[in-house]
Amino acid sequence: MFKTILISQPLYFKEETKILLSLFEANLQYFHLRKPESSRDDLKQFLESIPVEYRNRIVLHSHYSLALDYNLRGIHCTANNRDEFYELEHLPIQKSISVHGFCEAGMVDETYDYAFLSPIFNSISKKDHHQAYQHDALQQFLARLRRSSFIALGGISPENIPQCKQMGFEGVATIGSVWESPNPLEQWKRIEAFQEL
Repeated sequence: MFKTILISQPLYFKEETKILLSLFEANLQYFHLRKPESSRDDLKQFLESIPVEYRNRIVLHSHYSLALDYNLRGIHCTANNRDEFYELEHLPIQKSISVHGFCEAGMVDETYDYAFLSPIFNSISKKDHHQAYQHDALQQFLARLRRSSFIALGGISPENIPQCKQMGFEGVATIGSVWESPNPLEQWKRIEAFQEL
């Protein structure tokens, strides 16, 4: 099934938990909790604000040992936390990774359930992150036999998800398209509808 993944804003903001709960209720299955400046205690406080029945949909980008404490979906390997990730990669939970470039992507193996490949389009949330790939080259790369699935990240919106599918991605991950929308819930529903197509 085509995955639709939401990544958090890097900083906490008012109403974040309230919006997130409405998204979980609207069938959000993959939520990546990425708060690079967050302390362990801040993350714990955030996780405790999420009802237990939704915690198994959350993937952590830091303070990975909390994943077992709170029965989370998984952990995500980032450039800043690779040492901690490798210490805990034996954990019996989902693992994912971020990669940039075909060389790095080609080394992703079955250790990871999926890998984010970015930026596919000009980023919505990071104004200095511009499209880094020719789409025909992406399609050729994704047509090859691979040991993991790839998720498109960077500038993802309902309008360009069909292109991502055509290129061969197994899913999309978004940040700005949802969080910067006047109505995050309605925007998420538009993105999530592509799971079924």
